[in-house]
Amino acid sequence: MDYVAIYRFQLDKDSDAVLEGKFCGNSLPQSVKIEESSMSVMFSSDSDSVSNPHTGFSLNFEASFEDSKCL
Repeated sequence: MDYVAIYRFQLDKDSDAVLEGKFCGNSLPQSVKIEESSMSVMFSSDSDSVSNPHTGFSLNFEASFEDSKCL
């Protein structure tokens, strides 16, 4: 099964990644908002892309900086 997983990492902490969402299928998921953290996006596929090509996935990313100390 192909899927996209989004993980959140707390900044300045030695904690494990938290799974925020795992998405598959053709329908669009709800937006995921990650605050005061870093994130990782992982795409996993069990198909052979050479003999069984697919269109893949699309990701829209938006960053906003509300705290002037970050700039």
